[in-house]
Amino acid sequence: MRTLQQKREYVGVIDKARNGDQHAMEQLIEMIRRRVWPFIYKRVRHEDIAADLMQETYLAVLRKLPELDNTRGFWQWVFTIARSKIIDHIRRRNVRDLTWFSAIDSAQLEDLMSDKYISPASDMAFDEFMLAFQQARSRLHGRARRIFTMRMDLHMTYEDIADDLGCTIPAARVAFMRARKQIAEELTHNCGYGPCEKFF
Repeated sequence: MRTLQQKREYVGVIDKARNGDQHAMEQLIEMIRRRVWPFIYKRVRHEDIAADLMQETYLAVLRKLPELDNTRGFWQWVFTIARSKIIDHIRRRNVRDLTWFSAIDSAQLEDLMSDKYISPASDMAFDEFMLAFQQARSRLHGRARRIFTMRMDLHMTYEDIADDLGCTIPAARVAFMRARKQIAEELTHNCGYGPCEKFF
């Protein structure tokens, strides 16, 4: 976990960049690159496309930075911007099932659609599963829902989540595991689906 001094340093960089300090902006871009590049590249799996989306993310962050009221929650904000750039790219390429993108990876989708787990007989079965998943997810409350979103949708590390929420890494991890278990149990027991927890 980051030390208090390290947290103060990156908060200081954010504040200076927000006030137009050019050197701080360059530092901030490097901080974002280290954390966000793996997230983007994993989603698109193409270096040139990932580089373009990374650039779009930098520009959006720097443009919107003066509007940021509080540095707590900064990384969730950055990852949300990056994710929106990825989704825009997917839309431009006419890729279907954007809702599912927020839940699992495409590699997991093929496994999930096999008889081993849900055994859907048609697209309707898939749609029903997605509806059940979203309904179960909506029943998460407060911090549990936020941590689940940060981990699942934004693929933030537990360290980043803990920084944003002001909690410990173990607390963030436990909250996510409990949320995942709650959703998996609801899908398994109430909806009749097979073992789903491996996908969260």
